[in-house]
Amino acid sequence: MDKTLSEQMLPTPHIAEAAESVELNPEVEKLYLASVNAEANLIKNGVDPRILPMAGQAIKHAETARENITDPLTGLLNRRGMDLWMERNKPEVFGVIFADGRNFKQYNNISYDAGNAVIEKIGTEIAGKLRITESEEEIKEKRSDPDARDALGIMRFGGDEFMIVVDLSTIDLDKREAILDTIKARLHDFGQYKDAAKGIDLPIQVDAVAKIGYSADNKSLDEYRNELDAELKQVKLVN
Repeated sequence: MDKTLSEQMLPTPHIAEAAESVELNPEVEKLYLASVNAEANLIKNGVDPRILPMAGQAIKHAETARENITDPLTGLLNRRGMDLWMERNKPEVFGVIFADGRNFKQYNNISYDAGNAVIEKIGTEIAGKLRITESEEEIKEKRSDPDARDALGIMRFGGDEFMIVVDLSTIDLDKREAILDTIKARLHDFGQYKDAAKGIDLPIQVDAVAKIGYSADNKSLDEYRNELDAELKQVKLVN
C-alpha cells in the first residue's frame, strides 16, 4: 500500500499564543492574533510594511476561499470543494467510497449537539485513518510540484454521509479493489461517544461501500452517491 495514496492536506490558520495584556472577545482575539502573526511573518521575510494592508486583503480572500470549499463542522471538503478537486486532479480511474454512520439516529435522539459531536469526530479522524506512509523527501517533492495530483479527496456529503475519491489511474488493475477494501476496513471504527453524566457509552461506527469509476463514463458525484447508497442500504440490513 505504500506510496499509493498521499496524506490528505487541509489548510488550517496558524494562531499565535493568546496575548496576556488585552482582554478580547475570543473570536476577535483569534482574528487579531492571526493578523499579527501573519504580518510578522511577512516582515520577517522581507515584505515592505507599506504593502501590508494589501497583503491583509489577500490573506482575507484566501481564508474566504477556503471557507467556500470546506465543511465548517469537520474541515473536510464540501460539495463545491470536491468538484474543484475532481476538476484539478482529473483522475481517469478512481475509487469512490461512500460511507455513513451506523445507527446514527441514536445520537440525534440524545441531542442535536451529540449528533454534531459524532459527525465532527468522524470527519476529523477520517484523514488520519487514510494516511499512508511516505518518505519526507517524496512528500516535499509532491508539495513543491504545482502539477502534482492529490491522491485523496475527502468530502462530507451531508448529514452523516461522507465520500472519498481516490485516484487509481496509476495503480495496477489487480491492486485497485484491494486498495478500496483496505480503505473501507479503516473506516469502520471511530471509538466511543461518552456522556458520563447520562451514563451513555455508545460505539461510533461507520458502514462503507465502494466502486471503481471512470472519467469516460461522465457520471456526476450524485450519480455515484445514489448507486452506492442503494448498495449501502443492503449492507445495513445485515449489520
